[in-house]
Amino acid sequence: MDVFAINEFIQNNKFQILAKIGQGGYSVVYKANQYNPDNNEFIRVVAIKVIFVKNQKEADLVYDELRISNLIKNADPSSKKHIVDYYEYFELGSFETNDKAICMVIEYLNGITLRDFLNQNKSISYIKAIEFIKQIAHGIMLFHESEPSVIHRDLKPENCMIDLQTETIKIFDYGISSVYYDQMKITTIDHDIKCTVPYAPPTILNLYKELTKRKKNNSSFTYKDQLFKDVYNKHYDLHSLGVMLYELITNQYPFFKFVDEKSSDEAKMRAWYNYDYKPLSLSNPTIPIGIDNILIRCFAWKNDDRCLQYVNVKQFLADLELVKANDLIINQELIKPFNKMVFESADEIKLHSIKNEHYPWYLKKWVVLLTVISLSALALILLIVIILKAVGRI
Repeated sequence: MDVFAINEFIQNNKFQILAKIGQGGYSVVYKANQYNPDNNEFIRVVAIKVIFVKNQKEADLVYDELRISNLIKNADPSSKKHIVDYYEYFELGSFETNDKAICMVIEYLNGITLRDFLNQNKSISYIKAIEFIKQIAHGIMLFHESEPSVIHRDLKPENCMIDLQTETIKIFDYGISSVYYDQMKITTIDHDIKCTVPYAPPTILNLYKELTKRKKNNSSFTYKDQLFKDVYNKHYDLHSLGVMLYELITNQYPFFKFVDEKSSDEAKMRAWYNYDYKPLSLSNPTIPIGIDNILIRCFAWKNDDRCLQYVNVKQFLADLELVKANDLIINQELIKPFNKMVFESADEIKLHSIKNEHYPWYLKKWVVLLTVISLSALALILLIVIILKAVGRI
């Protein structure tokens, strides 16, 4: 649907439409120049996201996004490096004429989504994956440390933009599926359970089932219930960060056998409760054990593992820095041993039980050193034997 014509001036000559750069089921995005309407002085290039709303409920959800956008807008500029800037908004049409739209004016990014980047680059090094995730985590940390705290709830590669020249990443879609709290009082209107299943924690399943049961029984509930607190907290986004880190390194989801069209959402969610993911350092010894320790903490959803969960994004970022140093403790042993892990494939279980170590035995430093010494000694013995035989022949 075309809302504006190319080169059209709108909002009293404040914006000049340059091109349509994106379109979805409920929105369209334009690139535009912004001018000072008083003197026609050029200000900057912007993106205008036009969101179509059919009724007041849909409009209220967009107003939620604007409320959160204003909250982030007022943060310290130095801390917003990895979040797309929001500038202002205006409205078009009306419900009566069925053309109501809310237009958000945001920072224009010259790049592609992280999803498109992954499609173009089937595999990247774990070092680059760490650098990408660090940027996204810094953006999420601003959400969590704002007052009140913001839980993103829909963090995924589709909602992150990357500048291909600088490889700077920014979170650019952070409204409709977000919620924030003030002492556990929800200050946004949208209470629907919305998520992208591969990136959502399994606690969503518990919440959905409980709310369904209460509605059937006409039982009352409030959004201050412990059930909501157990789901919509900082670890929700930390789980999503873990999935994205895993995906950047492997180009697939954890439990990828479950994440397909044939699997139900419940089966996909239950995988987090029923199984452990296969440690990446086992399949690829060049990947530090520390990467697995980070993922284990992001995915610690079993009751016995909850104590391993990160308290906040700062801890997550600190571990991302530590994993670069091979001699640090984070890279020495898995914080959850193999013999306590349950895997989705019997073959994988057999593979781990054969090794029965935190790390493949043949890659242990002492094994490598002992092997080198043994081979050197054997070579020396063979050399002596050859020399002695040669001397005996003279």
